[in-house]
Amino acid sequence: VFDENHDGVIDFAEFLFMLACDYNSELARKYGHMFETRNTSGNGQMNKNELIVFITNMLALSGREHRLADKDPATIASITFNLLGAEENETVNKEQFIIGCIKYPILVDLFNGN
Repeated sequence: VFDENHDGVIDFAEFLFMLACDYNSELARKYGHMFETRNTSGNGQMNKNELIVFITNMLALSGREHRLADKDPATIASITFNLLGAEENETVNKEQFIIGCIKYPILVDLFNGN
């Protein structure tokens, strides 16, 4: 189940995902589903443009655009990608997304629409 690339070995990212699922299974499911519905390319990687659209929609739905006038969705996406450790390849995978959401309360607030 956790060997996502099916190589017979649980690598570090898969291990962290397993720990996150065990410790926060409800949150892991919630954020995993959130990732899947926002990964519009369906390739298992969320790119910055997908995240910008997601953030724009979340802010609009929550009525928070006016409260974050100093931070546009592209800036928030860049900050989020840095928190998730994606500055090299400009994408995040499902595990990075889930672990980042659990680890950083500010992302939890954003993705919950708070």
